[in-house]
Amino acid sequence: VSARAAAYAEPMTHRMFVAANPTDDVAAALERFVEPRRQDGSTLRWVHWGQWHLTLAFFGTVPGRRVDDLGDLLDEVALNTDPVELTVGRAGAFPSPYAAHALWLGVGDRGDGSLEALARRCRTAGSRVGATVQGGGFVGHLTVARSGPPVEATRWLRVLDAFAPLTWRVGEIALVESRLGVGVGGSARHTEVRTFPL
Repeated sequence: VSARAAAYAEPMTHRMFVAANPTDDVAAALERFVEPRRQDGSTLRWVHWGQWHLTLAFFGTVPGRRVDDLGDLLDEVALNTDPVELTVGRAGAFPSPYAAHALWLGVGDRGDGSLEALARRCRTAGSRVGATVQGGGFVGHLTVARSGPPVEATRWLRVLDAFAPLTWRVGEIALVESRLGVGVGGSARHTEVRTFPL
């Protein structure tokens, strides 16, 4: 393949995010909790267990030629960050419980600001390579269900609040590419591009 053909084959931009994945024991406990709800007949689309993640930074577009540079910057962030102790629990919804498109369980640190600081450094890394950084103020969460049309979700938030909080230690972060519509059931397919030990 010529260099010119290879250049055309490479996407001009990539849809990517930086994530921290829950440990296997936390993911298993969450799956045991969510599984009975998958068959409830509601319009909610429950997130497949393999897609649960804590998004630290979301990049709507990353220039294809800068993906490696982004990885190098994230490696630098990780090398200068200690592992973070997190707790998952406390239900919430976006944009509101009365017209929700996403239901989630909140994720927070021990009150020392380490999680928000890590998210801020990841977003800064994206900005430095010309990525389109999306999202407003950082809200740590694991999305567990989505809905196309907005739903009144206060009942579901009471259900999710019954999940007993669990802790996990984040020892690495990952740069993930997201391709819409090609995953399980037409969901996004997430592919880890590179991981970075803290």
